[in-house]
Amino acid sequence: MKSFVFALLALLVVFSAPLAAQTTAGKVVFCQGIDDKWKPINPASSFDTNVVSILFQSAESKPFGVIDGLISIYHKPTSDGAQEILHREPIMLNAEWNNLYIADIPLPAIGVYTFVLSKTDGTLLSSGDVTIQEKTVDKPIPEKNEVKGTDLKALFDFYSNKSTK
Repeated sequence: MKSFVFALLALLVVFSAPLAAQTTAGKVVFCQGIDDKWKPINPASSFDTNVVSILFQSAESKPFGVIDGLISIYHKPTSDGAQEILHREPIMLNAEWNNLYIADIPLPAIGVYTFVLSKTDGTLLSSGDVTIQEKTVDKPIPEKNEVKGTDLKALFDFYSNKSTK
């Protein structure tokens, strides 16, 4: 009986170790743009336009820690509809970045969209949902989107240099 309990505890430790190593995912802020301090302009979770800008933020402002990532966009047309993959794009990051920004993404229809930033192995970095209430622009999602990023040190250096001038 003791060997059974010991084996059971060993299995519990082995299978729970990967769970303990996982970190909390960051968030996604949907907005109309960012200012020069990387603060979102008019952030919201619902928009009356189908063109939004996205600011992926890392968990606890820590660096993403990867140079290759994946952005996935899922669409759920109605509250009772199934979610389907709409777009998936590999991206290059700087491992020190803790913010990633993509401007003016046109979304093709009304509904709820989920944006996911992950490592290429599928590990979640940031995720968030936005609701599009009206279609105002008729453009497809670009196959490649321009990605910008920054880290806390770069922002600190930028503004400390401004204040000394």
